[in-house]
Amino acid sequence: MAFVPASNTLQVEIRGTYFGQDYENVLYFKNGSTIDSAEVETLFDFLEDDFLPFMMIGLSDQLQIDELYGTDLTTSSSPTYSRIFIPAIEGTESGAAGQPGSVAACISFRSANRGRGSRGRNYVSGITENNVSGNTLDAGQISLLVAAYELLLGGGDIPASWVWSIVSRFLLGSPRVSALVQEVLDVLSTDITVDSQRGRLRGD
Repeated sequence: MAFVPASNTLQVEIRGTYFGQDYENVLYFKNGSTIDSAEVETLFDFLEDDFLPFMMIGLSDQLQIDELYGTDLTTSSSPTYSRIFIPAIEGTESGAAGQPGSVAACISFRSANRGRGSRGRNYVSGITENNVSGNTLDAGQISLLVAAYELLLGGGDIPASWVWSIVSRFLLGSPRVSALVQEVLDVLSTDITVDSQRGRLRGD
C-alpha cells in the first residue's frame, strides 16, 4: 500500500489488552512545527495523566492500557515513539463483570466539513454489565466517555502545540498525494445502542 504523508502529524496508537486479547484505538495530532521527541513527551504526559485516567472511569478493570505508540507521518522514514505503562492503566470498575470485547461504545469525532473523510471515531470497549440494558448503553457512561474525549479539544489542557485531528489518506478509493488533516471540533455519541468493534480485537 502506498505511503500517504501527513506533514507534522503524529498517529498515536493506544494499546493494551481486554480479557487478555490485544486492544487498540488510534488518535491523530497535528503539530504547529516539526515534531521532536520533547513535543511528543509533552503530549504523552497529557494523555497519561489526564485523558486516559478520565476515559477509564466506569470501564472494566479487565481493560488495561499498557502503551502509547506514536508514529510521525511526515515521511515514510520519520521516527516512532513509545511509552510503556508499568503497571498498566486499568478501568476503574471491578465490581461488575465486563461485557465481551465486541461490545463497545462508538465515540464520533467531527471536523468543520462533511463526508466520511471529515469524520473519525473510536470504539471503546470495557463496558460493564451494569451499564448495558438489552442493546442500550447507560447514558451516564456515554456522557463520561464523551467528556473524556472533549479533553482533547482545543482550549482545554491539551498542550498548545498539538491539535487533535482527523486524517484522511484516501479519496474515492485512491490514495491522496498527501493526507487531508482536519481539526476535530466536536465529540459526540450518535446513539446509545451498543456497537461492535470486532475489527479492533486481534487474537493470538
